Amino acid sequence: MESTKRLFSWLDILKFVCAFLVIYIHTEPLKEVQPLANSILLCFSHVGVAVFFVLSGFFFAYGRNAGNQVPSASGMGVFVRRVLRLYAVWWIPNMALYVIYAGALSDIMMWLFFGIWHLWYLAGLLQIALVIAVWRHFFCLRYLWYASGAVYAVGALLSTYSGYLPVDREYFFFVRNGFVYGLFFFLTGVHIGAWQKSLGDFFRKDRLTLLLGAALLLQLVEAAYIYWLRGAGGTFDFYLGQMLLAPLLIIFWLNFPIMEAVNAAFSIGLRRSSTLIYCVHVPVMVCLMLWGQPLLAVVAGVFGMDERMANFCLVSAGACMFAGLVLLLHRYMPWLRFLW
Repeated sequence: MESTKRLFSWLDILKFVCAFLVIYIHTEPLKEVQPLANSILLCFSHVGVAVFFVLSGFFFAYGRNAGNQVPSASGMGVFVRRVLRLYAVWWIPNMALYVIYAGALSDIMMWLFFGIWHLWYLAGLLQIALVIAVWRHFFCLRYLWYASGAVYAVGALLSTYSGYLPVDREYFFFVRNGFVYGLFFFLTGVHIGAWQKSLGDFFRKDRLTLLLGAALLLQLVEAAYIYWLRGAGGTFDFYLGQMLLAPLLIIFWLNFPIMEAVNAAFSIGLRRSSTLIYCVHVPVMVCLMLWGQPLLAVVAGVFGMDERMANFCLVSAGACMFAGLVLLLHRYMPWLRFLW
């Protein structure tokens, strides 16, 4: 039991870090001053989204499903209820902000099914649960894993590499979802959770370190190539290197614990904070866009940074302050737990 607590503690640290990688994606603080560095960091930051999906699959298989790589009906039900509750709680305020930001109420059913803004991740988890619930009655889950990997690779070739899928409204609806993007990574996490005990024996530490280093190098090469191919202004979601790097990060983290002093109580705080930071950072960013321009100008002037960097700092600080306040007040207002 103690080893399991430490295991989840280390994974919670990784999840917390990935929340800030997502903030980097949405703010791009180096875009104006260092376009090449920004493109490379964007490429690596997108691994954070993939890691979120892998961790969701891992925790589902390892925790709710008792290590069984074929999801049980009861385990799937608990998973869907939790994600659906979290999605509903955050969708309503985000949709209200969207109406203020866009000045109109449009495509509400599309935003509901595919997720408004960053909530496409939660909508994607529900879509993944739907696909698995149907598939598991007829075929082996491993075949779905292989097929989802092929779908993701085709998506990368059609969007990031060829530009065949332009980044527009339809792109966000039909690409950023659990069917095309998230399914492969979620099922990868399911299999890592199911095989967790044997992975440590299969991946020796020296071999695992070498593989992770190679994956990081490949991701760097891919980022530089895409910058050369597509320029600095592109916004991309699919990177082929993520298919290798995201799972290896999880496996490496499981087998190379680097912060053994982290206890279970602190781990729970990190886990809740990462969810809160992820869910609230876009509303904070939109509020700054609508009403916080004077504050952005003041922070940029005082600290000698451009407004993009000031935006990144203020969004990060605002999200952390919100998370800390919720964690502090939920002891007196238990209903706040629905926010994570």
